[in-house]
Amino acid sequence: MLNNRLGLGISYERLQRQLTAHSKKIMQQVETDGVYVLETMTKNCKIPHVFAMDNLDWKKKTLDGGSFNATSAIIIENEQTERFQEGASLPTSTCDRRKTFYDVADPPVPMCHISAKDRQRSRSLEHIEKLESLATSSDGTAEDLLLIWHLARMVTTSQLLNAPPDAGILPGFSAFCAGLHPHRQASTIGYLPLIPASPTDPAVLKEEMKRLVNTSCALGDKYTIITGDQATYELAVTIRDKHRDDFGSVILLLGGFHQAHNYMKAVCKIIRDAGAEDLLVAAGLCQEGTVKKMFGEKADYYQTLHALRILSEAMWHLYWEAFEIWAAYRETEHWKSQVKNVVKKLFEKDATATQKLETIQMSHPHLSVLQEQMLLFQESLSEQPTSVFWSIFLEMSDILHRFIYYQREGNWVGHLCESVQMLPYLTAAGHYKYGQQSLPLYLAEMKKLPETAPEVHEALMAGAFVGRRADGSHNGVSPDMLLEQTYNADAKEASGLDGITLNPAAWMKWLYTKPLTAAISAELKSMLHLHSSSPHHESGSSRVTRDAEMVVKVMAAVETNPFTTATPCLINISTGQCADSTVKDNLTNVKVLGLKALSESLSSEQKKTSIVKLNTFHTQNTKSKKFGGKTCIWQEQ
Repeated sequence: MLNNRLGLGISYERLQRQLTAHSKKIMQQVETDGVYVLETMTKNCKIPHVFAMDNLDWKKKTLDGGSFNATSAIIIENEQTERFQEGASLPTSTCDRRKTFYDVADPPVPMCHISAKDRQRSRSLEHIEKLESLATSSDGTAEDLLLIWHLARMVTTSQLLNAPPDAGILPGFSAFCAGLHPHRQASTIGYLPLIPASPTDPAVLKEEMKRLVNTSCALGDKYTIITGDQATYELAVTIRDKHRDDFGSVILLLGGFHQAHNYMKAVCKIIRDAGAEDLLVAAGLCQEGTVKKMFGEKADYYQTLHALRILSEAMWHLYWEAFEIWAAYRETEHWKSQVKNVVKKLFEKDATATQKLETIQMSHPHLSVLQEQMLLFQESLSEQPTSVFWSIFLEMSDILHRFIYYQREGNWVGHLCESVQMLPYLTAAGHYKYGQQSLPLYLAEMKKLPETAPEVHEALMAGAFVGRRADGSHNGVSPDMLLEQTYNADAKEASGLDGITLNPAAWMKWLYTKPLTAAISAELKSMLHLHSSSPHHESGSSRVTRDAEMVVKVMAAVETNPFTTATPCLINISTGQCADSTVKDNLTNVKVLGLKALSESLSSEQKKTSIVKLNTFHTQNTKSKKFGGKTCIWQEQ
């Protein structure tokens, strides 16, 4: 009230008039020009803009029944040069006294017919001759950092590595990397008008793609780079292939956030009911109902990621204990002294981040020798099914860690490398839409970019496939995650569509003012440092201590170290349940099963994808309950 009297504020009625006027302006610009160009975006950038689009389902009642759907999109600008950027502006005066809309009709969307043959043709893998052609080699940075981090986290309990006198506890892997890598500038994020319909409709998605192409051209970009989840990506590829004249300059990216989330679900499906859930509950990380959700189809991304990180670190500790017993009778001096020096450098308070990173990079040859010796150790476990199974889990977890690392660093080659590593596990878990359809197609197209679109390849190599909400280090995220964190998150807040989905005039106004209100909301949050990445949320002393204690509790809940248990059976490490021969064969050869199914998909001319039916502890238990069978429990003599 006082700010308003002093001329520093605005009344609610006047604000509504301004929003209505701005909505009409946006609607008119989209109708006339077919595009809404944001004032905050810079034209003719060296690095092309990247778009992200997604389907929003608010589960709110509508006049037609069902839920309220909309197609949302954002634009991300990663300009390398420092520049002054004006914030979102709201007109301060208008002659229009109306505060809402009346008789508003849905924007027309031209028809677009996509047949089943069109979809089959676009997702065909016939042009990929061999699976090896998709492979990409990374520089090994993530592998070295992850290995050193693991060793430094458990140095105080290691027999091979003598802990430095001032050794403490390192923070989580993301916070550890954030403390080593340089500071980077935040991206500029623009919010585009929503379409009040689902992008699963080909006509709606085609219209959205047209808008993004027009926006890209208006900003001076030669190519239009669009990121989406698997469903959006698959349909967009079909539309692009059928309408090459309209979308010949469109480059489609598969969203890294949805890819990582789907891969996590695949990992959880493979290890479900093998003892992981019981360990997490016994350690107090979560309750039984929560852990069932995490290992099911409705898994929350952040919750499941944290649980897998705690579980994988606990398993890595047990793995290293078994490795030290095995290595006690073997030569280790050729790598041990250098690794000790690296770990010591990490705990030196006077050492800079650059010095620590350089020390790790210089130790690459010695770390390679250690990794080779660890591979020999794993070969010695080949006759122990339980050891083999949990070694596979550690490999799957490391792929996830490395994939997220390369996303946050904007390392394009590493992103492609780890995406290839995910393929067999996605396929084996029955996630065929990623493993046997969209992801191989995406990787094959990206491999050809240096010839088909060299400017886009150069931009992606520079890190254009990620964006940053705030200034900071090691904080890049995929555009589809940025869309979820900004536009979609704001829409689902209390000030979003709650209570207005039955009023067409109200939600139409909300839709067309969302680009402005979202921009203002983002700037306000940035001003209040609500999304600051410095310091990292995992670097706090209480969080570091809590995570370390949780790892110890998970280890304590394990009855017997799975890497030292010489049993002929594959057993549940919590209950001792024995897997039947089919489950044991499937789970200890899960990568081989995935690679075989992938190879068959590439060589087969069948129109329908052959989905892998993986036998796991969960499927065994389900059959046992259904037919009243008995469970075999392993009792160690």
